[in-house]
Amino acid sequence: MVEALAVRLGVSDASRFGFSNIIVESDNAGLISRLKAKAFSAWDFASIEDDTVVMTACFSSVSFSYINRSCNCVTDWVAKSTRAGICPVDWVPTVPNDLFALL
Repeated sequence: MVEALAVRLGVSDASRFGFSNIIVESDNAGLISRLKAKAFSAWDFASIEDDTVVMTACFSSVSFSYINRSCNCVTDWVAKSTRAGICPVDWVPTVPNDLFALL
């Protein structure tokens, strides 16, 4: 569910900032395949996936792509650091050195 919420937030932010063409990447293969097929999962978070697809209507071009976690080291770092309780709350405007090294 967290992956679906993150993707929905990303699509929402892209719309809010006025992007017209987006590529949505995730290391959750099941989520990406459901979004591509518009065939949503169990009722508990199907509405999140449906919201995401509905929001994509405002874009000229949308692509959903599966990215292996090993190729997505920044997202992996944020997820692991958050889970461990060591990711600073202000990590976006003030990028930690460990994360900056990955960029």
